[in-house]
Amino acid sequence: MIQTQLLLTQSDAGMELSREEFLEAEFDLQWRYERTQGRLVVMPRPEFGHDVAAMSFRNHLGAYMLAHADSVEFVFQESHTVVDDDTDRISDIAVYLKSNEEVAEFPFRVPDLVFEVVSAGWASMKRDYEEKRDEYERLGVREYVIVDRFDHRLTVLTLKDGHFVESWLGPKEAYTSPLLPGLSIPLAGVI
Repeated sequence: MIQTQLLLTQSDAGMELSREEFLEAEFDLQWRYERTQGRLVVMPRPEFGHDVAAMSFRNHLGAYMLAHADSVEFVFQESHTVVDDDTDRISDIAVYLKSNEEVAEFPFRVPDLVFEVVSAGWASMKRDYEEKRDEYERLGVREYVIVDRFDHRLTVLTLKDGHFVESWLGPKEAYTSPLLPGLSIPLAGVI
């Protein structure tokens, strides 16, 4: 008997879905997909302004990775991360540092840094500022950066003693991180 592959579209939003079904499915590429609380979340593809903001970070991080191959293993765009049995997230940018310890296989490996660019709308803001913040903190992401071009602010959440400590940067400042020594990303024109 031939098994057909599940094709997920916008109309499947809210559908109950196992991780196996989610990982093996095909998707209508006009949309982005995540799985939270065992249900499919369907989001519009990022708009041009979102992609421009993400591109600036991706380019700087990629250049940093090339210059620091001894410390940065991967910089991925739209990286799949397993949060728990019922939640699979797609982060805008994920950075994985090299480790001397044994690390989990993808998508179970926890990124060291995650960058999310806020899209327009209340649902996107709630997802990035509240839901993903809680999930990434629980996972142990060492730094979570929220790029908000609407509020012209960069929120940097640094994990200390199992909890995020929050700081903010404005458009006249530059993003730096103790996890990436020497990196400096100017925020003018990005946020």
